[in-house]
Amino acid sequence: MLLHDAIADVLQSTGRPMQPVEIAEQINLRGLYSRRDRERVPASQINARIRKHPELFIRTPDGVRQNTIPMPATSTLATQRNSIDHTLSTSQFGGASDNAADQLLPFEAFRSAADIDDDVPDLFGVYAIKIRDVRSLPPRYRDAASDRGTDLLYVGEAAGRTLRHRFLRNELRGRGHGTFFRSIGAVLGYRPPAGSLVGRANARNYRFSATDVTAIVSWINDHLDVSWVTLDAGVVHETEVALIRALRPLLNIRDNPAALRELSDVRALCRRLASYGSEVPSASPAHRDATWAGPISPTRRQRPSF
Repeated sequence: MLLHDAIADVLQSTGRPMQPVEIAEQINLRGLYSRRDRERVPASQINARIRKHPELFIRTPDGVRQNTIPMPATSTLATQRNSIDHTLSTSQFGGASDNAADQLLPFEAFRSAADIDDDVPDLFGVYAIKIRDVRSLPPRYRDAASDRGTDLLYVGEAAGRTLRHRFLRNELRGRGHGTFFRSIGAVLGYRPPAGSLVGRANARNYRFSATDVTAIVSWINDHLDVSWVTLDAGVVHETEVALIRALRPLLNIRDNPAALRELSDVRALCRRLASYGSEVPSASPAHRDATWAGPISPTRRQRPSF
């Protein structure tokens, strides 16, 4: 019996959603599947197999259940999940990244960004950020997420600084403005104060006004879920790179083979505004989205007329 058949057998026999650890216990107890190394089947292996077969299994808040709605084998989601597993398993960093993916990506690993301040550890690791409903994004990004069949926005690393500093403070709370925070702010239509980088040594890391930071943090808390995994500092970067290449998160640019041009454009526009004091017209208007009626920044007084 194949492992996914054993999972289905357990779910069918119990007739209720189950957590991966429960499924693993039942498979081992009933002897439904034997590993080559004769070791017991761990919950992480159950997670990996469920992730590989979205046409068979669905994650819900109550646990995993069988998918009773047929999914074409060529669907975007099924193709993406199979690609993810193949890329991670064949990556030169396969061991670390695959284990990280098993812990980072399951439905039950994600928590509301609003509820984690006391729990993020002062340790190194990688983190993932996803959106609960892609319809909360501006249309261009919503359409890109739908085309990819993903709700994953970003995968990041905390190596030089800990998860508590880099992930929580910089990326989610806007204290120091991490890469993700700058990107999601720009995507939502917020702009840095004009000329705010003039005379500064670092002319790339633009920041939003205090009023806008508060608004962006509120949006993050209302719309995003997050997860993280602690790792030894020596494997953090290689794990992040492998995950980005495999998962192609919507708002990652570096190391992402499917990086969005419109994201690069709108970030460049923010840098120009902060560096020169005006929104110099871009060669490409891809960052504009006339149908988006989302958050409006009080500092967007130099919005381009093109």
